[in-house]
Amino acid sequence: MSRYIHIYEAFSGIGSQIRALQKIFGKSKIKSVGCVDWFIDAIVGYSALNFKNNKYDNTKSPTQEDLYSLSSDSKKPVTKQFLSKNLNKIKEYIDRAFCSGFSFDVNKVNGACVPSGISIFTYSFPCQDLSVQGKQRGLDKDSKTRSSLIWQIGRILSEMKENNISLPKYLLMENVPNVYSKKFKNGFDEWEKFLESLGYKSKRLLLNAADYGSPQSRQRAFLVSWLNREPNFDIILKKTKRSNIKSILESKVDEKYYLDNLLQYKRTDFKLTKSNIRKCTLLNYTKFNSENYIYDPNYCGPTLTASGANSRIKIIDNERIRYLTPIELTRYMGFVDDDYHKFKETKWLTDNKIVYLLGNSISIELLEAIFRGIDFNE
Repeated sequence: MSRYIHIYEAFSGIGSQIRALQKIFGKSKIKSVGCVDWFIDAIVGYSALNFKNNKYDNTKSPTQEDLYSLSSDSKKPVTKQFLSKNLNKIKEYIDRAFCSGFSFDVNKVNGACVPSGISIFTYSFPCQDLSVQGKQRGLDKDSKTRSSLIWQIGRILSEMKENNISLPKYLLMENVPNVYSKKFKNGFDEWEKFLESLGYKSKRLLLNAADYGSPQSRQRAFLVSWLNREPNFDIILKKTKRSNIKSILESKVDEKYYLDNLLQYKRTDFKLTKSNIRKCTLLNYTKFNSENYIYDPNYCGPTLTASGANSRIKIIDNERIRYLTPIELTRYMGFVDDDYHKFKETKWLTDNKIVYLLGNSISIELLEAIFRGIDFNE
């Protein structure tokens, strides 16, 4: 393997991709050469995990235009009032990210300025217009949906080629399984044809994190693309021993996470699903079905989501009912306790924000399986 694996992460979130590579090859072998994300909480989290000890020029800061590209809710740009009230609280993390190659607006990334020699370029573009819970407006080029931001990645790659900058050796897309549905077939087929025009071959994958040692059933769509050497898909598709919720539980849990008030409700018997999730249902508790589910920690758990009932996963614990704690949910996504503590040290990321970021993240165990199948020596 060359001295470094160079990774560029578009729509990076808190950096599951770089963390997975670090776990396989060690932090000293992995070099971030670019990131793009506009969500402040994600940038702060990524910065805390990866740039905390970086030396940086504290006289170099983002411009006002850069700052107004940021978002406080991942839906719309920040307001002047928000920045005036909160910028000092996050300035160090934003500055560190900016000085380490972070861009805040994918629309403004100039492909001519993207470095050559990228080992892997990842892009987990927005799923809002693809998810079955969303409006499903699609990813078609020029549709101006959030999910159509995938075509900004196409623009960047095209500009790299036009400026004789070597294209990334590998590309890795991640999104919700619905991206491969019939509804979005034409739009996604067009994307694959575009990659083919650049010289890439691609393979679609639907993978479940539970098949790779994760304690949760989390199915996601991946598109692996390569220029020269095809990844070893036998390695990628080789399933490992299943885990369970119990494997990530803390030995001591604060009483605030227990829900003894729910013990008054009758429950159905526990039943095992096809996904190896064993759960029961609270009766006459709420009309929202998923809010009624209680999970058996000896089995696999449900997909962690950024919000809603599955951001508040409830388990049976010694005949009591409780929520999974934020540190347990950190482990649930494949991160480690130290990552959680680094998030907390920011003073900006509350437990609710951390869970939101984790729910929008990618299972590290699953990413590790994909990266183990890629020959970064080629």
